[in-house]
Amino acid sequence: MSLEEYALDQNINVTPEECVSIYVNIEHRGDTVLKCAFGSDVALKRTRDFIFRLANRANQEGLPVDIFTARSYWGMPDALGQLRSGLPAGAISFTVDDESDIGSSDTIETEPTSPGEARRSYAILDVRVTDPARIIPATVLAPYPNQPGRQRVEMSKTDLLPLWFWRETGGLGIRITAHSFDCLTDKPSRIQGTSLKVGFWWRNYGTLEKQIQLRTKSQRNARGNHTAISHRHLAQAICRAVQNAMALMESVRSMRWGTLRSDARSGQNPDGELERVMAALVCAT
Repeated sequence: MSLEEYALDQNINVTPEECVSIYVNIEHRGDTVLKCAFGSDVALKRTRDFIFRLANRANQEGLPVDIFTARSYWGMPDALGQLRSGLPAGAISFTVDDESDIGSSDTIETEPTSPGEARRSYAILDVRVTDPARIIPATVLAPYPNQPGRQRVEMSKTDLLPLWFWRETGGLGIRITAHSFDCLTDKPSRIQGTSLKVGFWWRNYGTLEKQIQLRTKSQRNARGNHTAISHRHLAQAICRAVQNAMALMESVRSMRWGTLRSDARSGQNPDGELERVMAALVCAT
């Protein structure tokens, strides 16, 4: 019985969309990467939006969206405590098929759990974490903050599925200061462009965007070069951007404290000057 059917049986007024929210809250309970990074409200809303978008695109059987959601989630381990073979530990996964329009680089194919069962593909919506203190809180960057209408249009085009960097051993992530990225899978990612803009909005810091080049100059000049960038190469480029951003943020903070100490003696307000310094640094990058 679905949540909607149960609600009707109990004479509770609940819509299929509200049932989806209940399913999402249940499946994503506890500490997860996205909830720790962006907050529970943002993480759960992005998940709901992804499911509604996927249901409209892939639900060929005309199922109510709550039943589609319940069938698509791969929940907790079974009675024997067995996870479906092939899924990383802690992964919160969602069934996808060919109609979902999600590439193989963003899915994990699992082995059948019983004779005659077909292999199934899953997209990873989020990952549970055992040490949430290691997740750096941040804010999702939204384009055109002063143009709400244009922002809604651009956000509607946003790819809501996270891009995960899995290690060959099944673990998630890598140190940004790593000397080698060989431990990461080298399969193609969904990124096919020549460059990528990486946005940073860490708490207690200003916003910062950095453009990173993903191809050599000869590759950029070659026409029709639409081969996907590998996860390994993408992680390496992003890690360099993160290190540069951290160094820039630290230098600006040092400049601010130095100015504060100086102006505390003179009684001046350094905020305007700091704002210009930050703008100049951002433009320079």
